[in-house]
Amino acid sequence: MKRKIMILGAGIYQVPLILKAREMGLHTIVVSYRGNYPGFALADEICDLDTTDSEAVLAEARRLQIDGIATTGTDVAIRTLSLVCDELGLVGISPAAASVLTDKLAMKEMFRKGNVPSTAFLGVRSYEEALDAARSLGFPVMMKACDVSGSRGVTMVHREEDLRTAYEASVKVSHTTHYIVEKVASGTEIGLDAFVYRGEVRLCLPHEKEVCHAGDITIPAGHSFPFGGSAILLERLRDALRKIVVASGADNCAINCDIMVDGDNLQILEAGGRCGATGIPELIRLHTGIDYYETILSCALGDSCDFTPTASAPCSSRLLFSPVGGIIDRIDEERIRAISAANKAEITLDYKPGDLLPRVHDGTDRIGQIILPTDAQEEASRIADEILACIHI
Repeated sequence: MKRKIMILGAGIYQVPLILKAREMGLHTIVVSYRGNYPGFALADEICDLDTTDSEAVLAEARRLQIDGIATTGTDVAIRTLSLVCDELGLVGISPAAASVLTDKLAMKEMFRKGNVPSTAFLGVRSYEEALDAARSLGFPVMMKACDVSGSRGVTMVHREEDLRTAYEASVKVSHTTHYIVEKVASGTEIGLDAFVYRGEVRLCLPHEKEVCHAGDITIPAGHSFPFGGSAILLERLRDALRKIVVASGADNCAINCDIMVDGDNLQILEAGGRCGATGIPELIRLHTGIDYYETILSCALGDSCDFTPTASAPCSSRLLFSPVGGIIDRIDEERIRAISAANKAEITLDYKPGDLLPRVHDGTDRIGQIILPTDAQEEASRIADEILACIHI
C-alpha cells in the first residue's frame, strides 16, 4: 500500500513538491480551499479545507491516517503542519518553533533573547504607536505586518507623512492586531537556506539575492549560488543560524532567512521554518546535487536523509513580474522554447492566453520563473526581459 503524504497548499510553489511525491510513489493528499490552483489536477486526493484551519486539517489527517505532512514556499500553513505533527506523532517542526517563526514580532523578540544579530524594532498596535515608534527609531523605517509573506504589508517609509498609508497597508493584509516598526538596515540583502535534521544543522547555504521594487515595496526577484562572502562572514552566518535554531527550537525542518550584510557584519531580518520560494529548491539541486523536494518529503515521512553534496555548480533564479496588467492575448511559445534551449534555462509560465495577468504589487504577483546554470544576474535579467516580450497583452 502506498504511504500517504498530506501536502498543504495547491499553489504554484507546491506543484513541484506534489510532482516529486508522485515520483516517489506516494499517495498525495492536497489540502487547500477551492480555487484555480494547479496542484489540484496533480493530487490523488483533495481536501477542501483552509490550510490555516488547524483543527479541521488535523481531523482530516487523523481520519485519513497519513504518514507525513509537508509544504514549501509558504508560511501560512506552518502552524497547522506543526499541530498535526505534534498530535499524530509525525516528524516536523514543533508548535513552539512554528509559533515564533510565523509571527514577526515573536520572531524579533526571540532574536533579542537569543542574541541573534538583528535590527532595532518596536511592536505596535495602533497608528499612534507606530508613529511614536518611527520617531523613536528614526526614519527611514520598515512598517511590517507580522503574519504574511511575499512582501505583503511591508513598506519602507522615509517620511512621517507617509507612515499612515504604510500602516493601513499592513493592517489590510494582516490577521493579527500587532505590527512591527523596524529600523532600516544598511548594506546588501542576501538569503540563507538551511535544514535542521534530528537536532543538527545539516545544510547552511547562503546565497545572493536580487530584488525589484514596486513603489516602496521591495520584492525578492531572484537568487544565485554560490555566495561570495568572506570566510569571516560565512562563519558569522553559521553562528547566527545556530543561535536561531537554539532560540526557536526548530528541528526536522527547512529554515529560510533574509539577512542584511555590510562588509563582514550581518543582521538577520527574518527567519522562517520552511523552504524559501523564488526557485530555491531548484537552485539547491543544481548547486549541491541534493534533491531538496525529496529531502523535505523524506524528512516528513521519518526516512533517513542524505545531505552529502554531489555537485558544486553556479546557478540562479529569476521570477517574472509584469509592470502592466491585462488579458493575455497570445504567448510566443516557439520563441520561449528557443530562449530556453539557447540558454539551458528551465522556464515556467504560470499564466496562459485568456488569463488576467496581474501588474506587480508584491511577491505573490509572479507570472513565471527562470532557472539558469549561471550565477550572472545580468544574464538572468536579459532573459527575463526576452521572455516578457513574448507575452502579448
